[in-house]
Amino acid sequence: FLFLYSEECGAENIMTSYYGRPGFYVMASIYFTIGVASFIAPPIVKLIGTRLSIVVGAIPMVLFCASNITTNMTLIQIGGILGGIGASLVWAAQGKYLVGTCPDAALLGRFTGVFFMFHSSSQILGNTIMTIIRGQLKNDILSFVVLSGCGCCAVITFCCLPKLPQRAAAPASATANAAASAGAADAESAE
Repeated sequence: FLFLYSEECGAENIMTSYYGRPGFYVMASIYFTIGVASFIAPPIVKLIGTRLSIVVGAIPMVLFCASNITTNMTLIQIGGILGGIGASLVWAAQGKYLVGTCPDAALLGRFTGVFFMFHSSSQILGNTIMTIIRGQLKNDILSFVVLSGCGCCAVITFCCLPKLPQRAAAPASATANAAASAGAADAESAE
């Protein structure tokens, strides 16, 4: 997630300074799309699975960054909307994956904290990449190529994520038997 959000944040953080008002409209459409698509993302995650949702959602996020290579605002706008849909899917799926891989509920806060640390560090990494390449090398296209490469590395890594462990759930009949046994014990003690 560090590489995926590094490419996303690096590209997003320069939208308005690089493109001006059109960049603002791209950013507005990205976050509007994330908000709307977040309502349909959980059922999609449930339908196609957590790992596949992460991979499928990450691809349009990378395409958004890569669309900046063209500097064609129509392509960038379309990439932003697709990236927003992908981001909502990734966000819903990563939450489910994070909870599903946590071995103990008591550790969930730590798991979430470590994830958030990497998510926040992506701002530093993405901005550092943009600063070095755009500032020192004066090459805007190369900066988007490098960030898109970071995103591609993330997608490849997501393809290798292990399956979520199966949680043993108590069957409904076992729960019903336990309740019936408790009721019978209560009846015996009342006599």
